[in-house]
Amino acid sequence: IGSTNTSTINIGVSGDTVNIPSGVTIANAGTATGFGSNTPAFFVQRSANQSIATSTLTQIQFDSETLDTDSAFNVGSHRFTPQVSGYYLIGMNVRLTSDQDFDQNYIQINKNSSIVFQSYWENKFYNGHFGQTVIQLNGSTDYVTFYIHQNRGGNTDINANGTETFAFGHRILGA
Repeated sequence: IGSTNTSTINIGVSGDTVNIPSGVTIANAGTATGFGSNTPAFFVQRSANQSIATSTLTQIQFDSETLDTDSAFNVGSHRFTPQVSGYYLIGMNVRLTSDQDFDQNYIQINKNSSIVFQSYWENKFYNGHFGQTVIQLNGSTDYVTFYIHQNRGGNTDINANGTETFAFGHRILGA
């Protein structure tokens, strides 16, 4: 230890617990491995405006990926299905092309077919909305989908601008 020798130094064996006392600083000047990761992770948008019927809950068809570390977002089904269990930070932002003052809208995030997040807004000052939540996913069959409901009295579009309409997620903690 402390020499310029490039051998591997093992501390303990599989199954051992290595205690590092309080106050000890671990400095890393190389590559850290085995400490966990915030993947799978994704960031998706719409490639074109999507028409949303009035008074109808509609799945947002995110079909363009900027980031998908583990190929866990399916642009065909518009759902995120991570194959790693854990707690995930999942969020979305939606901007409508309509700016009607009387609109009553909501965005919704589902785990499988159950609502895990829902947030309402009116278009008095801004015709878009952001929301996020933490969801526990089992890593095999759980999936996440994104929805919008607008009630302006006629159809309106979701703006496809990637800085205004998007969804994202990443693992924040193992299960």
